[in-house]
Amino acid sequence: MATGQADILEGLTEIISETNGTSVGDVRMDKSLVDDLNVEELTLTEITTAAEERFKAKIPEADLGKVKTVGDLVACIQRNQS
Repeated sequence: MATGQADILEGLTEIISETNGTSVGDVRMDKSLVDDLNVEELTLTEITTAAEERFKAKIPEADLGKVKTVGDLVACIQRNQS
């Protein structure tokens, strides 16, 4: 069963906060992962891996390359859930 947008955002907020040290209050749908949250490429890989495991999703590299914001990542997870 697919997870809803709000649940994905909540889980992703926890993952980003734990992995990147970002304040939970700073993680919002419109925030840029790189520019606003200072997520580096290696950290994004860690976040993606944790999100794939948590939400039973497999995110293709081609899709990941298009992810710019938290909202983009939420949508990508939703599209690729099994």
